[in-house]
Amino acid sequence: MRYHASLAGNIAVQNFGAALSQMLRHDLAAEFIKLISLVEKFNNDGVNMMIEHGWFEEPYTAPDRKGLSKSSEENQS
Repeated sequence: MRYHASLAGNIAVQNFGAALSQMLRHDLAAEFIKLISLVEKFNNDGVNMMIEHGWFEEPYTAPDRKGLSKSSEENQS
């Protein structure tokens, strides 16, 4: 559920950005910029919560080639 809330927040920021690019009123543009920062703070707090609880997937990493080559050398001996 937290992931879906974060996704909805990201979509909201995208919509705010699209609206901001077409907006002609400067007073509303300032309000949209405030809203974007609030939504991003909320999303950042949610991502940190998901990381703390282990709900966020770890990104892919490069394989440990040195460790793999050592284990294959040991198997050949």
